[in-house]
Amino acid sequence: MSLTSLINGNSSHAKQFQEILRQHLPAKTNFLTYSNRKAFSKYEIKIPSSFSNNYFSSVAGTAFDYLARTIIAQKVTNNKNQAYTELIAEEGLSILKMRRGLNTNNQFLMKYDNGIQLFKDFVHSKNGVDIKKIIPAACYFARLEHIFRSNMLPKDIKESLIDDENPEIIRDLEGLCNVFLDTFVNDIVGKESYVIFNPTFGDAAERIGGADADIFIDGVLYDFKTSKFTGYNWKHIAQLWGYYLLYRIAILNDDPEVDLIKKNIFRIAIYRARYGEIEYFNMNLMSEDEIMNAVNNLNGYIVNLKAKPSCLNANPTGPLLQHLFSVDGYGFE
Repeated sequence: MSLTSLINGNSSHAKQFQEILRQHLPAKTNFLTYSNRKAFSKYEIKIPSSFSNNYFSSVAGTAFDYLARTIIAQKVTNNKNQAYTELIAEEGLSILKMRRGLNTNNQFLMKYDNGIQLFKDFVHSKNGVDIKKIIPAACYFARLEHIFRSNMLPKDIKESLIDDENPEIIRDLEGLCNVFLDTFVNDIVGKESYVIFNPTFGDAAERIGGADADIFIDGVLYDFKTSKFTGYNWKHIAQLWGYYLLYRIAILNDDPEVDLIKKNIFRIAIYRARYGEIEYFNMNLMSEDEIMNAVNNLNGYIVNLKAKPSCLNANPTGPLLQHLFSVDGYGFE
């Protein structure tokens, strides 16, 4: 299991975890937007979601995470290589290799290596590379990541992993990337911005099954959302709040594996990719006593996990992805 699956879970361990996060959860009324619109209101949609298959939206959402990080990496000077190294997609490829007995010349491996090369070329290009060239690779990475998170292979391997990506997904991602450039990258990211791609939270996070955020930029921890939903959802806020608390626990424990302990997170934020809107909460609105109360409560919960309970060993998003893959002919082996 993971932070997100504990937030969505129904077990006793998950409910205890949720209660800890809820006790000090940042309030809806304390969120602002960069556009000065009311947070969590009905924004004007820029890229509607109208997929013919429910699973396509999941592919687009995961692929957008890869694309967004890569677009940012192209612009900044620090940590550029993090955008295409140690990808979760590679874990999915490892499962595919193990289950299918793949060798080094296999088309799945070559497609992955070619995708990584495309990402490298994009990130390090001085003259700019068209984002359209890396969208299919991002989709492939997304589908591999879903294999890892579900721990299952799609029934139709060729259709899912080898055939050309569905045009609906490609068009959607082109639109999302264009909006991202206009509403996020051009306004927020500078050449000298300090970025940590896919920040992780060390031992404390591992104890609950893992937690990795989308990106840290100049003191702000961002989570990317591609869903049509724009209202206040406590689970979305709890995800960011949970990341922040794990970061504070890493500082408390002086965890050397966590790069973020050397940085100050002064804001947590959600980027609504279909609307080009950013909702944010400034951490100074919460007293240090209140923060430390939440940190100590969560740290106590984690310390008391003498061994991972069986509920924490379950795959974090497996059931959801299995359901989505079962729609319209997409099934697992």
